[in-house]
Amino acid sequence: MLLIISLACAVHVFAEETIVPPALDLTALSEKSASMEKNIYKVADEVSRQNRELLDLRKEIDVLKESNQRLIQVLRNLEIYVKSVSSMPPDASQWEKVRSGMKSEEIEKMLGQPEEIAEVRRVGTIWYYYGMGSITFNESGTVTDKKTFKRFPNNP
Repeated sequence: MLLIISLACAVHVFAEETIVPPALDLTALSEKSASMEKNIYKVADEVSRQNRELLDLRKEIDVLKESNQRLIQVLRNLEIYVKSVSSMPPDASQWEKVRSGMKSEEIEKMLGQPEEIAEVRRVGTIWYYYGMGSITFNESGTVTDKKTFKRFPNNP
């Protein structure tokens, strides 16, 4: 009897291990694959659209930075005109672009009007930009020297 019960259990266990999975539905798999492919194309299109939008935004930021720089320069020039001196030094990044050989017109366009101009015999014309330094021009209006003022830390 025990042998019959053991045999019956072994057949049952063997039968469970050899169960064949149901047949695959190729139509359903094909539809699922097509749906996933459509979703991939949608995502790719959205990423492409967002990349174009990002490039447009970067261009707008560059235009705004340039406009802001021009507005700061106009404000500084107006302040010099009204007060004869500006409380705003030129932009430091613009100051760093000053090189020997540049013309006075280039410098004024880049930095704005100087707060003070001095004519020094045998040296040339010196433009002072308070808070930044001085630029020396020869008699033909070409930069021969640039001096940057030493900056001291603010005392609290």
